Amino acid sequence: MQCPPLNYQLPYTFENGLNFNGFNAQCSGCHQPIELEQLRGSLSAIGLDRCLLSARGYCDACDGITCYDFILTATDQLNVEPLPRQSTTQPL
Repeated sequence: MQCPPLNYQLPYTFENGLNFNGFNAQCSGCHQPIELEQLRGSLSAIGLDRCLLSARGYCDACDGITCYDFILTATDQLNVEPLPRQSTTQPL
């Protein structure tokens, strides 16, 4: 089953009112930008002020897939912590 486009889930609003509107994705293979429309994945709450972002981006330039896995924490500001397997390129 294919994940929905990430932009369908944005903006993501945390319990404290802070919004996450997306990020500037870049291909880990050729370093070209990946448009938000090319990102598929999910945002899952793991607490009132934390969520897991897991997404895959398709790069038109090199036909590759880049993985993005982050923990987002919303305190006074939004903090982003990459998980270990973030930004690996996989051929289609």
